[in-house]
Amino acid sequence: MSAAPAGPAVGSRRPASHEKIAACEHTGIPVSTTHTITGSIVGVGAARRLSAVRWGVAGRVVWAWVLTIPGAFTVSFLAFLVVDLVS
Repeated sequence: MSAAPAGPAVGSRRPASHEKIAACEHTGIPVSTTHTITGSIVGVGAARRLSAVRWGVAGRVVWAWVLTIPGAFTVSFLAFLVVDLVS
């Protein structure tokens, strides 16, 4: 499995990521560099041609992002309950 090469015609993943991070930093919006870089890679692949993106993999990544916060909440809440019962 390899990433599609980014040529000058469609830009590059790094400048695209940098522009997003710089814009968010300037406006004070919190940003995840992992989300930004992944989005840039998908964007560069899609700009070349939509079939260059493995949409199944991209969908699983999005679901992982969506489930991370509730999952972290559930694990931390259960840990809290255990510690609260023990003490």
